[in-house]
Parts: sequence; structure tokens; C-alpha cells
Amino acid sequence: LGSVELNANGITAAGACALARSGVLAGAAAVWLHDNPLGDTGVRALAEAAGLGAVRTLALAKTEAGPAAAAALAASPYLP
Repeated sequence: LGSVELNANGITAAGACALARSGVLAGAAAVWLHDNPLGDTGVRALAEAAGLGAVRTLALAKTEAGPAAAAALAASPYLP
């Protein structure tokens, strides 16, 4: 899978959690989710998604995420 582009689709924290659990992101080199109200909870769910090991681009601008989300991404054992 090359990339997943879901920009500005109204994806909330619950949607991000479902996306992270679904396995759809597994093997994606790029995941574009900017302009969605993911919040810290949604971004944390993405950081905990085991399938993100191939990601080289993770676009999360304008997702209402703060320092807690950034810390989860930095601590993720799954993101390169």
C-alpha cells in the first residue's frame, strides 16, 4: 500500500481509533490525515498502531492534537 489519504473527512478520535485497529494502515508509506479533529486521543491511537512501521510520512497538521499527542508519537515503538 503506497499511501492513505483521508484529509478533511471529519475523522474524529473514535474514527482514528477504528482506523488504527482496522489494519488498513499496515504497510502504508504515507498517511495523510490533516484537517481532521483527531485530538490527542486519536493521534495516540495511531501512535499505538503496530502496522505503522513502514510510514515515512505522517501528516497530522490541523488535527487539534497537542503535546500529549506529540509525546505519544515520539515514544511509539512502531514509528521509525
